[in-house]
Amino acid sequence: MNISFNKIINLEKDISIDDLKDALEDFLTIEDEKLKEEFLSKCKNVIISFLNKLLPMVDEYPASISYNKTAFKIDRLLYWANFLYGDSIFPLFNRNIQNVKDNSLYLYSLARYRNNVNIDLFDDKELLLDLDMYTKSNELKSKYSDISKDVLEDAYYLYFSLNNFLDKEDYEERKRKFMAKNNIGPSILKDYVEAYGILYLNTPLKKIDKMIKLVDNNHFYFSNDFFKFGGILNDIINSNDINYIKTIVYNNHLSSYGVKSFIEKYKFYNKKYTDNLDSIIEKVNLAIKLLEKEHKYIHYSIALMKIEKCNDMEEIKMIVKNNITYLTNNNVEIFIRNYRIILDDKKKQELEEQLLSKIEQAKEEIKKEGVLEKERRKENLYNSVDFNIFLSSDIKSKDDFCKLMDIGENDFNALFSMLEVKDNELYLKIKEKMQSLQGQRYVVLLNKVNDIANKITNGIKLEDGSKRNFEILDYFLSTKLDFDNFIDLYTRNKNIDVASLKSIKMFFRSNKLTSKLNIKQELDGKTIFMIDNTPYEVTRDEKEEVIKYLEEKEIPIYIKIYKQALKRHIKGNLIEKDKTLSLN
Repeated sequence: MNISFNKIINLEKDISIDDLKDALEDFLTIEDEKLKEEFLSKCKNVIISFLNKLLPMVDEYPASISYNKTAFKIDRLLYWANFLYGDSIFPLFNRNIQNVKDNSLYLYSLARYRNNVNIDLFDDKELLLDLDMYTKSNELKSKYSDISKDVLEDAYYLYFSLNNFLDKEDYEERKRKFMAKNNIGPSILKDYVEAYGILYLNTPLKKIDKMIKLVDNNHFYFSNDFFKFGGILNDIINSNDINYIKTIVYNNHLSSYGVKSFIEKYKFYNKKYTDNLDSIIEKVNLAIKLLEKEHKYIHYSIALMKIEKCNDMEEIKMIVKNNITYLTNNNVEIFIRNYRIILDDKKKQELEEQLLSKIEQAKEEIKKEGVLEKERRKENLYNSVDFNIFLSSDIKSKDDFCKLMDIGENDFNALFSMLEVKDNELYLKIKEKMQSLQGQRYVVLLNKVNDIANKITNGIKLEDGSKRNFEILDYFLSTKLDFDNFIDLYTRNKNIDVASLKSIKMFFRSNKLTSKLNIKQELDGKTIFMIDNTPYEVTRDEKEEVIKYLEEKEIPIYIKIYKQALKRHIKGNLIEKDKTLSLN
């Protein structure tokens, strides 16, 4: 029992509504009937006391014009009271709560509490779920306590006796026979499963429901996702590349049963699936066999079953490596709970520890092998790179060298660190050249920054002697520096012009990029510009040319930049190409 529960049992003076909530959560877990009766006898007085304090604070309750925290507090108290005492609480409320004449107050508030329990007034969602589970548990105990224990037990172990994800056809057939034998439907079968867990295994209904959902989700992964699964089947029908089909099967956990079930369900919607059923099943089964040879499995239960039976660490490593996303601690727990349910608690614990130990050991060995492989790769790469070439006059930057050697910047940095140890003399010569190049680049970059700053401030002079404003497109055609880096470089000038700096900052603020271009929507839609006071409808080819140009120049394709580029292209002064503009 928690402190709040004891407070109510002892009717202490400092009881809060939060205490009542905590005590109620504790009440749901207590099995001592006498203690529960004592709590029920005291709790009603606590609820009545709270209601008498809160009701005068709300106008026109229950139909309060502005629904607020006080009204919600009243609703939740009335709901909790109804949960604990049922309709028998109404006469007591009518007698002990001021100015209450009928039950409409309570009936209205019960529905409103459920409707508003998810809003951010209070965190009652989990409690409400627990209350519902408690009520349903009591109903199941009452309703099915007379059903034969053997029948309930058969239902329970039927539902959770899967050895792996591939025996679904047999599983569905066993379910069908059980329901026919006992003359029940799927919903009653689930009731039987829940009732057995509650009555004979002392398992909370919340936990049983979670287990049922896991099994159902595993078995009917695509049952309500017609468009997604339809697209997957089309890919399988249209492809003869078994490696591609293997990827589809593995990533989407496909089994022949799942495919057959889907096609049977939707056979009236798309005849193509039915006509190609045999071909699809053949491809799926072949893919599964090939995946199994690679130790890849379409469901975590198969991978864990293999690890459970295997003591060869090399094979376990293959399974772990190829099914790493499945093999979580949570899935190990679910596997044991759902697929090894006949084991007693001690055996379950031992199996869980054994599986986790094997997986962890495999992960550690895979990690060590990965480190060794990475070191071998680095060594081989180092031996293939000739750093002497860096000192050649043809190399003007680190990027030039990386492109020539076909390596990335990260590889260069790693290999350059190795060079410091293996050939320090060459390392120092290259470092000196890099510093010299960096200094030269900085001067060039600073000159470019100053040139751009001048154009932002004073505009761009045209061939006819006129000027036009410097646009954001001009900026990205001139440099790849982001705005902050540009400002930082500009402010390093010794004789910085404050007025120009202000103009530059204003330029960046007014050209803040927020909306990227939806390329598909732009290409499919209609775009009209006024060119020399004449409407001009842009063709799809013109749009594609501009988008391709911006991509090649590595210019971010935001709406503002794109429109500026498109207008220039129409006028023939963006892309270096003869273009005759005709306006109709």
